[in-house]
Amino acid sequence: MLELKILIADDQLHYRAVLESKLRELSEGYCVPEFIEASTAKSAVEMAEQSQIDGNPFDLILMDINFEKVEKNSTYDGHWASTEIRESLPNTLILMVSGLSAQEHQIQAEQNSAVTRFLRKGHFQDEELFRALTWACLRKIHAANTVIPPDKSILGQSGSIVEYLERLDQVDENTNLLIFGETGTGKELSALRVHENAKFTTRDDARPFASIDCGVESGSLLSSKVFGHTKGAFTGAVSNQSGLLATANGGDLFLDELQSASLEFQKALMRAVESGEYTPVGGTVPQKFNLRIICAINKKLEILISEGILMPDFVARVAKSKIQIPPLRSRKDDIPFLIESFRARIKKDKTFSLEALDVLTSHAWPENVRGLSSFVAFAMKNSKTPMISSDSVGTLLKDYQMMPSGSSSTSEREIVRSEGSEDLIKRALQEMTTQGLSLEDCLEQMERVYYQEAIKRHKCAHATSLAKALELPLRSIRRRSNQLGLEYDLSS
Repeated sequence: MLELKILIADDQLHYRAVLESKLRELSEGYCVPEFIEASTAKSAVEMAEQSQIDGNPFDLILMDINFEKVEKNSTYDGHWASTEIRESLPNTLILMVSGLSAQEHQIQAEQNSAVTRFLRKGHFQDEELFRALTWACLRKIHAANTVIPPDKSILGQSGSIVEYLERLDQVDENTNLLIFGETGTGKELSALRVHENAKFTTRDDARPFASIDCGVESGSLLSSKVFGHTKGAFTGAVSNQSGLLATANGGDLFLDELQSASLEFQKALMRAVESGEYTPVGGTVPQKFNLRIICAINKKLEILISEGILMPDFVARVAKSKIQIPPLRSRKDDIPFLIESFRARIKKDKTFSLEALDVLTSHAWPENVRGLSSFVAFAMKNSKTPMISSDSVGTLLKDYQMMPSGSSSTSEREIVRSEGSEDLIKRALQEMTTQGLSLEDCLEQMERVYYQEAIKRHKCAHATSLAKALELPLRSIRRRSNQLGLEYDLSS
């Protein structure tokens, strides 16, 4: 079981014993705590510094503010100690526990950024202490990559990404969450991390997770995927089909690219969240559900609401907590570290010169981390020399930027070694056959999705442009669009 090293710094022996007793009780089943006590602010700082030297730093520190009974010099208080400790232990969770009022705590918190949270003696609940305990556990297990593999982890060491991950790990497992981030910043990886955190804090390894890209599934198809449908609800619905609300019941549902969801879908989901019930498409019998919704958008929420793309009432229900992922341009210090991580994952005997790293660090990277990882894979594959110079990087960047849209995702797959197209098709067919669909029905549904995606990707306004893009006869396009019941006007 996870071992957690905890420092309790307070001049009152009795209160140190109370905190230790509470933490020992709350940690049962989560971690094995090792407690160290300090009666003065100076001894707390010394112990913290020594723990870093020993290579076994404290994971959690509970710090009093005033040490009047044993410390004559009032300068050496909890604020001084926490600031000093933060210098040597930047990743340690520090809680200030004192008898100040809630208002005084708020003022103190604004003045002392070294402290993660303030707790008021005699007034805080055990749940608050438990949260701090689990945050410390999560920080330790994520640092060791024991929960999420490196290829699905959010990488970085800069202050902005560390602060973001701290906030992410403090999200309650029952609170609906909205994640805002530009393309390629790691919204889906963030949702996965939040889900794994919930599995840990609830001790529920079977907690389900389901996800859907609202930008890929359009119109009624999105509703069918989320709410499920009954036999005969629409063309191709040959059997009852459970939706993602059923699949993720008791766990987490991730809705990516939420800004692409129609207003009708938003209204339906809002009613479901309010009532705790939903009705499958074409059905009449409501189904109960209870899950946490995690949403992601790639544009600022205020803009999406002002433009009428997202409904304010809907957002209020699915975004009880909001968090923003910093773009790569705001954490450029991470770029060399990220490049090395991606390069090591590819296992190529090629590297970038220091001058080349400077060029890549100053690059804009509009696709953020995803774009950077795709380029590293591209450079590793196409470089002719083991040492990639700054001149070579410039040429490679130009070649990479001239690649057709969508090629970068293929390069990224070289990094993470995800499924090939054949594996994806096999998995899709397996899922459909378990639903009782015939081969003919499976192929029809896949063909319908293929045409819908082609229409979006090539931005086809009519059948002629789609036929040209797919290099298919116009007659075939018109005939199949009618047979498949596509939701686009392809009559032209």
